[in-house]
Amino acid sequence: MSKRWLPKVPPPPPFETWRPWQPPALEGVEVERLSYIVVDEIVEPTCVLAVTEWPRVDGEGRVRFRLDVRPHLVRVSVGELTRHLGKNRTGVRNRRREARIGDVYAAAADTEQLPEPESEAEAHELARLHSLDWFKAPIYDLTTPAREVAKMALYGAVAPVLEHDEVERIVRRRR
Repeated sequence: MSKRWLPKVPPPPPFETWRPWQPPALEGVEVERLSYIVVDEIVEPTCVLAVTEWPRVDGEGRVRFRLDVRPHLVRVSVGELTRHLGKNRTGVRNRRREARIGDVYAAAADTEQLPEPESEAEAHELARLHSLDWFKAPIYDLTTPAREVAKMALYGAVAPVLEHDEVERIVRRRR
């Protein structure tokens, strides 16, 4: 009876209808086959990677992730990850750079080798190191474009909405 005053739960976003995010660094790559892999936590000598389905772009141009599926969480050795990235990362920049929290990679991920998200098996696996057999080459480092997209999302959320005449005034002032 007390639930009547609560607002209706909005329908889930139409994730499947949105186009996949195609950052310039992945031009010509079939991104739908890739996973989005983030360095979520580092507590030396290990780190936790969050592995999700490839993000999409909504009707307003925002990069969006599935809200109805949790990411896979995998604990790995920082040293092993650094060696794996050095050997399999595309391009020559940053080949020896150690992983940092917030780094983002695009790669084929064999998630069948990973336990179900938020399962008892995943909790057990997080207590020990996992190999990187599931993390396939080539590995694309998307840290820079992913951080730019995150900044745009932040600024879009905290910046005020300007009226049309305010925008014109700002543009005139810059000329």
